[in-house]
Amino acid sequence: MLDFIHQHVKLIILVLLVTNFISKYYFKNKYKKASIQKEELEDKLVKDDILINQLQSENNELTTNNEKLQSEKNILRHKIVEIENDNNNKELNLLKTQFDWHFLNNTLNNIYSLNQLHPEKTGDAINNLSELMKYIVYGSALNQIHLQEEIDFLFHFIELQKLRLGNFKPQVKIIGEINNKYISPTILLPLLENAYKHGDFNSKEAFMDIKIELTEKELIYSVINKLPSKKEKKELSGKGIDNFKKRLELNYTEKYKLNFNSRNDVFVSNLTLIL
Repeated sequence: MLDFIHQHVKLIILVLLVTNFISKYYFKNKYKKASIQKEELEDKLVKDDILINQLQSENNELTTNNEKLQSEKNILRHKIVEIENDNNNKELNLLKTQFDWHFLNNTLNNIYSLNQLHPEKTGDAINNLSELMKYIVYGSALNQIHLQEEIDFLFHFIELQKLRLGNFKPQVKIIGEINNKYISPTILLPLLENAYKHGDFNSKEAFMDIKIELTEKELIYSVINKLPSKKEKKELSGKGIDNFKKRLELNYTEKYKLNFNSRNDVFVSNLTLIL
């Protein structure tokens, strides 16, 4: 009986030893695998950190490059604007030169005709022309001039035309406050010059109404005049008006309205400027 018990005890001890051995082996392998997995994860984490740093470095470099490109783009854009402004100024100066010659040529022709008919008035005509040319030369160097000076210039032009046309006198009306209003030099003359060039000043029905109306932000300018009869009517367009339109586009881009219309031998010119 004791031997039986003794044998069973040995068997239990052997089972416990085997179980303990197996458990140690199993957990040892499991721990080893866990350690390997840990090392692999740590290694991957290190690699990920390196990759993240690289990506951050590349991103910083891209950001820097983008900022440089944006800066270069702004510089180029600024240069383009400067070139466009320079080209616009050159074109505007060319148009002013063409206008000066166009105006001077027409005026000298008028003075020549006046000298043929009324030589005693030629001196006054030359004096008026002198005042007009002073303004043109002075204004050509400026982008803006006080509105009162522009209006005075128009009156000098009207006085010059009176010498040629005798008793004809246009009706001039100015509405609104002139103070602190500025305008591009000689910009109002072409419509008035066009009216004198193509208007009818010989018939009893001859007339010319000139109106300048000022609001807080706008100048509304109109010239209305009698035209010759249809048989005598001349072309109402030309290089002078074409240059005038180009000057408006350069000086008052998207800030002007210009229209012409005629009805029953009456011609109407309307110009609105945003000041």
